[in-house]
Parts: sequence; C-alpha cells; structure tokens
Amino acid sequence: MKTKLLLAIIFFSSLFFLGAKKSLATHAQLACSPTTSTLEVGETITTDIILNTRSYKVTGAYPILTYTSTILDASSATLEAVTEDTGWSAPTKKTVDATTGKIEVDYGKTQDEFTSTGTIARVTFTAKKAGNANINFVFFSEYDDTTAGVAKVWGEKTAGVTSNILTDIVDCAYTVTGEEETTPSPTLPPGVSPTSRPTSLPKTGTWEVTMGIVVAGIMVTLGGWAMKRVY
Repeated sequence: MKTKLLLAIIFFSSLFFLGAKKSLATHAQLACSPTTSTLEVGETITTDIILNTRSYKVTGAYPILTYTSTILDASSATLEAVTEDTGWSAPTKKTVDATTGKIEVDYGKTQDEFTSTGTIARVTFTAKKAGNANINFVFFSEYDDTTAGVAKVWGEKTAGVTSNILTDIVDCAYTVTGEEETTPSPTLPPGVSPTSRPTSLPKTGTWEVTMGIVVAGIMVTLGGWAMKRVY
C-alpha cells in the first residue's frame, strides 16, 4: 500500500513539474552583444543584433532599437544586415536615424524557417562624448502584435498561425571615457578678447612731428647757405 502511494506521488509530481516547465518556457528573444563595454572617445564598437528562436519556427524579424545619440555616433557608421546564420534574403528596410538615435532592420514575415540562434544585423558605433550610453530594443510586452513601432519576431506560436512570438530582450549599456577633442584656441595678449578687433594707429605721431621739424631746419640752413653764396 505504501509502495503504491509513493508511486502515485512520484507520478503526479512529475506531471506537475513538466507542466510548470512548459508554462515557464519562453518564445523568441532579441539581444545585442556585447551587453556591456567601456571605450574611449573616438573609439569604435561593433554591436551584433542576435535572434534566439529557442527552437521555435521563425520566419522573419523586425528589430527596432534606440541608442544614446549624444554619446554614440552612428551617422557615418555601417549598419549591415547579416543573413549567413539564418539563410534569409536581404531585409526590406535597413536604416539608422542619427538625429533621433533609432535603428530599424525589417526582414518581413515570410522568410525560410529558422529554428536556431544567430546574428541578423550588425552596427558600428563611434564614441563621441564621455558618458553612459544605452542601446535598447523598443519592447513593451511579450507577443505585442498591436503596438506600432515595436520590435517583432514572426513565427508560429499556434500551429498554422503567424504572429509575433517575441517574449524578451537583452539591451546593452556602454561607458565612454575621455574628453571630446577640440581645436585649441590661440593665445591672446592680456586684456584682449577673442572678439575684439585691433585698433588702427594714427598716421601722425611724435616721430612724424620730429621728422618734420628736422626737415624744416635742414631747408632753412640750406637756404641761408645759398644766400651767402649769392652775395
């Protein structure tokens, strides 16, 4: 009797834990890597955007991210789509808005099925100012199919139905040290401001007056000498 009771407890406990594991299972994840880093002003860093399907059938993704544009510069950086891991075709949208600090890579929802983990995009940032910079996915809640402008991963949560199966994200945080390079200002004499203009010197002065007197004296002397010669 005790043996039967023990077996029954083990059986129902197994069912409970299996059910709990299934309920805790998550669907697709988007992550950026490296998640943390420290770099100097002027240094560049390449960030991978990684899709983890968690073995679900994924047929497309639309990662949308924001970054601290006052600290990181992507205006002249390269944003490249990476399709080697997924075998997908090129995305229909691949943009960087350096003014608002926004990145978008849209692969649509009709790509070949992908059930593994791989990089789907790569962006290179340049550190332009000291401070703390964040790179965040635009994500509010799992399976969000109604909010416009949020990141999505397309797959089959329910067999035969394609929907957004993104459940969680991993953001990045970078620290930039050093000082922004500036052009050194010229050294000015004491009391002179950068906006002041030089004052023109007068065309007449003590030297000019003295020379005039000397020339007049010479002319009078020469005149007297000439008069003596005449008489």
